[in-house]
Amino acid sequence: APEHVADPVLEKMGKPSNSVYQKFVKKYKAINEELGKKQYLVPYLMSSHPGSTMKEAVTLAEYLKTTEYNPARIAVERNGEIIPKARYEETVLCDGDAIEIVSFVGGG
Repeated sequence: APEHVADPVLEKMGKPSNSVYQKFVKKYKAINEELGKKQYLVPYLMSSHPGSTMKEAVTLAEYLKTTEYNPARIAVERNGEIIPKARYEETVLCDGDAIEIVSFVGGG
């Protein structure tokens, strides 16, 4: 699991750089396309790992905007409270906030 996209945070976690995960994603998608399969990766991402700053939280948010994640299937929690989707744009994050982003997937 990548757990973040900012290399300084990944380094603190003892994880490889984000480029390693991005290469994996590219290869995974290519193999699935070649095999005619429609499978998805659902990374576990943490925005408030110790050592992470507002800069890295913004980097993660910008990354999420560029992905194929369906916002209707994502819930965001700030300091233990769910943020309604209608308030995403107006919600100000502060250093020390605990943010959880959950992506819902179906299956059985």
